[in-house]
Amino acid sequence: MIKWCKARPDLVVGDFGCGEAKIAEELDNTVHSFDHIAINDQVIACDMSKVPLDDDDLDVAIFSLSLMGKNFVDYLKEAHRCLKLDGHLHIIEPTSRFSDLKGFTRNLEKIGFDIVTVKEKYKFTFIRAIKSERVVVDTEIKF
Repeated sequence: MIKWCKARPDLVVGDFGCGEAKIAEELDNTVHSFDHIAINDQVIACDMSKVPLDDDDLDVAIFSLSLMGKNFVDYLKEAHRCLKLDGHLHIIEPTSRFSDLKGFTRNLEKIGFDIVTVKEKYKFTFIRAIKSERVVVDTEIKF
């Protein structure tokens, strides 16, 4: 993700579940780092289903090993709210977490994302999607 973002320095990035905010550390982009606990002053401590951003503030939303809460669908809906139209959603999770990858991506579409790519590399699944104009449908997403 760092390499991808470095090639796009004008994009505003939201790192949802940032941990130690390593993405912000490495980029010149504007990066908003969110986690349940602020490990340093670069991290905004909050429930990721209610981040302190306005609608359409982000160009990119990243979830890297961070869809762990029971309400992770609310995190994804919040990313949708914060992303500009055609904004990029990146999800990186262990492949072993997905029991129904096609169902997962189908439900991402129901909450307003167009799937661009789904790749498995080593032990991880990388999903890239774009915020669409579709109306968000209330749905349940499961791994």
